[in-house]
Amino acid sequence: MMLINGNGMSIGSSHREILDEVTRGTGFVMGEGISIYILRDSVTERFITLDRLAGSQAPVISERFRLADSETAINRFLEWMRPG
Repeated sequence: MMLINGNGMSIGSSHREILDEVTRGTGFVMGEGISIYILRDSVTERFITLDRLAGSQAPVISERFRLADSETAINRFLEWMRPG
């Protein structure tokens, strides 16, 4: 699956590349039907948010992780990327 960052540039799909882009780059990565991005609730609170389209008639599925749980968030994103 092709992934792009917040600037529309293509990025790799490895765990490290996605984590670096979300935490140190544009803060946003998206692919077909999925996205992961940084959401600021306040000056001190930041979350990693994942969105997924479950289907054309289904609502968007969202999950939110504390920034300290970034490994869990990236693993869930990679899980969602797998076909099936």
